Amino acid sequence: MKITKLKELVLVLLAIILITFIIKYLNIIKYLGIVLSILIPVFIGFIYAWIFNPLIKKLSKRHKRNFICISLFLVIITILFIFFYLIIPLFYKEILELGKAFPTLFSTIESKITNMGFKVYLDKLLAFLIDNVPLYLLDFVKCLFKYFGISIIGLILGLYISMDYENIIKYLYEIVPKKFKCVFINLTKDVSCEVRKCVNSTLLVASCVFILDTICFWLIGLDASFLLGLLCGLTDLIPYIGPYIGGLLAVMVGFTESRLIGILTLIACVVVQCIENYILQPIIMSKSIKISPVLILIGLLVFGNLFGIVGMILATPIIAIIKVLSIHLKSALEKCK
Repeated sequence: MKITKLKELVLVLLAIILITFIIKYLNIIKYLGIVLSILIPVFIGFIYAWIFNPLIKKLSKRHKRNFICISLFLVIITILFIFFYLIIPLFYKEILELGKAFPTLFSTIESKITNMGFKVYLDKLLAFLIDNVPLYLLDFVKCLFKYFGISIIGLILGLYISMDYENIIKYLYEIVPKKFKCVFINLTKDVSCEVRKCVNSTLLVASCVFILDTICFWLIGLDASFLLGLLCGLTDLIPYIGPYIGGLLAVMVGFTESRLIGILTLIACVVVQCIENYILQPIIMSKSIKISPVLILIGLLVFGNLFGIVGMILATPIIAIIKVLSIHLKSALEKCK
């Protein structure tokens, strides 16, 4: 049994190395980026339809599919509107509160670095930030509006794709040659099942971390508790290293307010992390895919290097897909023998 698992691990590792070589050294990223920028709305729409298809399929037994799709779309748009209407003013307020804490934080870090004898490097870093931060902020605002518009178009496409999702999938199955149709159907179903379990479990755990951290920060009296809790939840989407990124910023902000709040924030982050590791992960992730930690860490390094933070977040679902592909490839090779 152990030898079989080792073979699967080696096969998946070889697949990751091969994909990395193809993407990195054949300059595919450049062309892939152009194609993806065009297809992002379609991709968002298909993901929307894929996520909600089980619910739509279940509700369609009692009502017409188009009616369910339109009703669900309106509900989601209403929830998003209410969310942004309530959250944006809160974000603005908490960003201002966080901005008040940053001067104290920077002065503390500056004094520590000066005492260590690295003030020259700090001055260079500050000069770099002063020259480049405004440009980065401008680019960020441009990208924010750009991707907001793309997301809206993607959701609208998602509505139309969800109405005809089953027929689209049937059409894709029909264009596959009969010789490979059975293999293709089994492969896509397995990939869809594994990725769905992975995404659902990860999002549920991250949401629980966000809620727990926000409540703890609010009880402690930490400034910008909602914003910092949301940051902890978002960074928790990155396996292993993500929770420490969000928690570190929260603890640093806590220590700028007072030593007591900083210590309490550190304790809160550790307690929430323990709850995640020993309660949430075993209960929620036990029904998810079983991937070796070695593969996840390698995936973080590879896809993080290729695609940055987005690559790190998508590393686990991509590895799940590679795992399913490797299992099917292995079974196909065994049949050929």
